Amino acid sequence: HNMNVDTINEAELEKIEGESKIFQMTSKGRDLLVATLKKGCLSPECLVLKVGAAVMFTKNSREGGFTNGTLGVVAGFDHHTQLPIVRMKNNRKIIVDRQDWSIMDDGKVKASISQIPLRLAWAITIHKSQGMSFDAAVMDLSNVFEYGQGYVALSRVRRLSGLYLLGTNDKTFEVHPQIFEKDKEFRKLSEEAADAFAKIAAEELAAMHDNFIKFSGGSKTKGVINALKKDKVATSDITLQFWKDGKAIAEIAKAREMTLGTILGHIEKLVQEEKIKRHDVLKHCSAKLSPDLPKIHAAFRKLGAYSLKPVVEHFKNKYSYEDLKMARILFTE
Repeated sequence: HNMNVDTINEAELEKIEGESKIFQMTSKGRDLLVATLKKGCLSPECLVLKVGAAVMFTKNSREGGFTNGTLGVVAGFDHHTQLPIVRMKNNRKIIVDRQDWSIMDDGKVKASISQIPLRLAWAITIHKSQGMSFDAAVMDLSNVFEYGQGYVALSRVRRLSGLYLLGTNDKTFEVHPQIFEKDKEFRKLSEEAADAFAKIAAEELAAMHDNFIKFSGGSKTKGVINALKKDKVATSDITLQFWKDGKAIAEIAKAREMTLGTILGHIEKLVQEEKIKRHDVLKHCSAKLSPDLPKIHAAFRKLGAYSLKPVVEHFKNKYSYEDLKMARILFTE
């Protein structure tokens, strides 16, 4: 829990002798939007550091050479700027400058916060570890209470040798029953596919393999597959191509074998990047949802437009997350 994590981190920091450096978060924009950004930011509003403190980066930065979850130790503070100098695992040292987290709408910044992208890293909650990768971690999973929570924690560590368990409970390794059912379905489909391929003649199968390599942008010479480098296309831009072809949102989801919510997420991003016009999305809003947009948007203004859960609860589950995602895309302050 957050309280346990903070207690551990503060106790470990207190053990280190030396001067503390304090970095305060700054913010701009509407209070509700700023609050949403603060809630999603792993860096604390008041970051206290000392030389020797174990820290973790809380943001991705290609230029800075770190990612969300990269671990290091505070090696000092820059003489001129007083910014922290972090020594990485590979002994490389970098000066860590402030980073911004922002909410955009129609290409404009509606709210932003600025903070050093670090947090103390002797301890962290399972929830906040999602999406991170660690070389090693000591885990106490004795209070796990949800399906998949144990998996999230265990899968943060890159290798088994870096995993240390202090405790578990009956829920730690449990998988949701629906996942078991899906697993049976996938195994059955896999067996059927294997049987189907077994019936294909060897020459025909070899031709299929060659065609697949060519289709994927590779080439085959004297039995050696040469991969051709291709520019990586953002998944949202693939959705954009379907959109430009005039496909309905449900059709795009079906064609891409993705959920409706995922495709709506792509469209929301594309609207923010001004690749799709907001008024064009309105044409795809269902006749059932359209009349309710004003009251949903009023709820967004009151509760914060970038967190759907409070709005779902506000309307007592009358609207699905997909409905509210669509309404959020069409929301303007």
